[in-house]
Amino acid sequence: MYTLMLSMNIASNGANLAPDALLQLKRQYHTRADDPRSQLAYHRALWRLSGFDDYRYTLSRRCFAMPESDIRVQVAGGKIHSARCLEPGGETAAVEDEVGTIDDYFDWIEQALRDAPDSVRAQYHSLHGYPLSFTLLSTQQGQPERRLA
Repeated sequence: MYTLMLSMNIASNGANLAPDALLQLKRQYHTRADDPRSQLAYHRALWRLSGFDDYRYTLSRRCFAMPESDIRVQVAGGKIHSARCLEPGGETAAVEDEVGTIDDYFDWIEQALRDAPDSVRAQYHSLHGYPLSFTLLSTQQGQPERRLA
């Protein structure tokens, strides 16, 4: 099992959604809590409506075949600006090729839902829509279904 948890520190360039915009979005998507595809579509639209291009998040990876690690990621203009692995001793290492943007994670969840829908578990932020955490089952022992980004 491969679990990713995201802790976001959103920069201030996003839009504060008006209550009527949220209500219209909910009417448009008719989400069901038991339907992961409708949840994905709704929360992706909510993320896009929020309009964040610049943000920071901490990615926590949990996988039985990999060491647990936290990665601090900064996104600027919708692209990875920096990613640093936060080692317990305070050292950091660049890991830009191991992470993605929030849009990348939505794509990853969508692909996993197409390939093996019963293996995907995702939770989303209720106001901004980004994935708070998602879990994918691995296809081979020790090998996650997909690498980050």
